[in-house]
Amino acid sequence: MRRMMFVLVLGVSLGLFSQVNPDTLPEKYVKKVIIEAKWGDGPGEFGMSPYPESDPPVGPPNFYVHNDKIYVLDYLNRRVQVFDSRGGFLKEIRYNKKEISDSLASFVDIAVDNEEWVYLLGTLVYPARDGIIAVFDNSGRYVGKIKLPIELFADELLDGVKEGYFGQIAGGVDEFRVKDGALVLRYENKVYPLAHTNLLKGKGIGFSLTSPIRPPLKFYTHKEETIFKKIKKKSWAQFRGRDKMGEFFINRSIGIGENRTDEVLKYDHSGKLLARIVIPFSPGKFDIVRDLFVSDNGDVYYWTNDKDGLKIIKYSKEVKNEN
Repeated sequence: MRRMMFVLVLGVSLGLFSQVNPDTLPEKYVKKVIIEAKWGDGPGEFGMSPYPESDPPVGPPNFYVHNDKIYVLDYLNRRVQVFDSRGGFLKEIRYNKKEISDSLASFVDIAVDNEEWVYLLGTLVYPARDGIIAVFDNSGRYVGKIKLPIELFADELLDGVKEGYFGQIAGGVDEFRVKDGALVLRYENKVYPLAHTNLLKGKGIGFSLTSPIRPPLKFYTHKEETIFKKIKKKSWAQFRGRDKMGEFFINRSIGIGENRTDEVLKYDHSGKLLARIVIPFSPGKFDIVRDLFVSDNGDVYYWTNDKDGLKIIKYSKEVKNEN
């Protein structure tokens, strides 16, 4: 009976959530612009590669938030830029592509662990089928790399291993981050443990995989999977992860073109909708790989850009005044 009641309530809530006013939900999120940067190569500026006029320019591929610090992968300037919680520039981590690999094509994603070691996920030109993770310590020094043979993801490649290349994986990575001290990659809604960071640091230069990448781990709990599937049936949706309280976030896009709206839905452990964050679509926004990031504190970071530069915006839970 309880299960039937839960399913009924869940079905009704999912059917109506697109019409729910965010102000009527238990939690309200407020918006604040954290970083407002120009295109360029100076401190606090980001590289932009101009394509033909018919195509949008391309800027940084990804960013990461840890301990209220924002790490932006400024690939075109061959560096990672680090900012504080207010958007103040702290430092940069520069790298030499040749030092890492003569066949490095590009870096596409970034992760940071509790000791502020930085991990960059990249693709290789040769062998074009494989991937790589470059590792930097908390002083910004390059200390080694992890090779990712495409065979590790063989089960996920539609055309088979021989026809696949790591770019297919890297371009579709849903999540690349440190969880419970382990560096993991989520692809096609499956989690692959790549290496344990503590073990990595003990091996010095020339890292290798320290735990099997298969079989993949299940990413969702039953409730999360149920809610996610129902949302995804109605529109494009992506599971964005959990905060340290175990509450989980799903975002979806509604409409197309200038009528498009993005929203982030936050649920508690029981499947109750806690908050709805509405993010208006910006006409003229250039494509970036990751445009949303949920931090361990439950803050939602979103970035948008145009011909003048890039903005990183933070949505944080409003603190109610008890007085």
